[in-house]
Amino acid sequence: KPHPTDPYNKVGIPLGEAQLAAHDAWRDKGILALVGMGIEPGLSDVFARYAADVLFDTIDEIGVRDGSNLSIDGYEFAPTFSIWTTIEECLNPPIIWEKDRGLYTTDCFSEPEIFHFPAGIGPVECVNVEHEEVLLIPREVDCNRVTFKYGLGAEFIDFLKTFAYLGLDSVEPVRVGDVSVAPRDVLAAVLPNPAKLGHLMTGKTCAGIWVKGTYDGNPREVYLYHVADNDTTMREWGSQAVLWQTGSIRRGAISQLARRIRSASRHGRDGATSVARTQVHRSAGLGPSGSPSATALNQRERSSSYNNTPPPRRTQRPAPAWTKYGSSRLRYQSPERR
Repeated sequence: KPHPTDPYNKVGIPLGEAQLAAHDAWRDKGILALVGMGIEPGLSDVFARYAADVLFDTIDEIGVRDGSNLSIDGYEFAPTFSIWTTIEECLNPPIIWEKDRGLYTTDCFSEPEIFHFPAGIGPVECVNVEHEEVLLIPREVDCNRVTFKYGLGAEFIDFLKTFAYLGLDSVEPVRVGDVSVAPRDVLAAVLPNPAKLGHLMTGKTCAGIWVKGTYDGNPREVYLYHVADNDTTMREWGSQAVLWQTGSIRRGAISQLARRIRSASRHGRDGATSVARTQVHRSAGLGPSGSPSATALNQRERSSSYNNTPPPRRTQRPAPAWTKYGSSRLRYQSPERR
């Protein structure tokens, strides 16, 4: 909820505040609630933890960068996911976190930059939007700045600005004849359902984090990412790329948790307590079986081992190669190739 008097400078009620406030109560009862475990937030936070533990000595900035070259045949405007979520993320004041300043907000669509996405997507202009990672990552990762920028495109931004200008983003009901209806509900009703547009959609979507810091005393920049190709996800799973990307990570997270619970039970430990103590970054290979074109992780080097214990840090540096952990294929690629 934006700040009532100064929304573009001060934070009102942050995303997830009520959920985070319930942490101690859930922990005290010995039960686990896993929230925000899609692609963003979710795998993006896993990447951040992995970068801090394995790839960097110090981290200056973690910037989540999300972009695509998706297009939908026959529609001048059609969101690839919920219009409710789109409006909440893009028309609320964006949040930025800095160590010396804490949380603060900026104007919508601020600080535009061109980011070159991998897998043939190419350069996309990204702008600040509101997203949970800006609140979550600083809680667990020592860094100086966290941002979230999304590649919306000028035309898409113009549509969103028009919705806001006309009041169609409002959730407050208005009287229309004999009924009361929220303008945003009307907007959602007249726009096409994103889940049913996969057969008209082409292109790829990419979600990842751009990390800047140092390693062994030298500057380092790494982009860790996950790419979903709509042709692949429609052909193999019957789901459009954005929905598949989010759902597959949740499925992988549940599988990892179930594996930890079974392992804890076999060793006579309380399953929930064991899972609660498990750091999710140890399962960075989240996701169902998929082709390399559907799942990718870009980093300069990788650790010499990867299993249910933390990987030994900076002991060996095998050459980048295809490898497979569990049911997920990960790709290691130097940033210079982007």
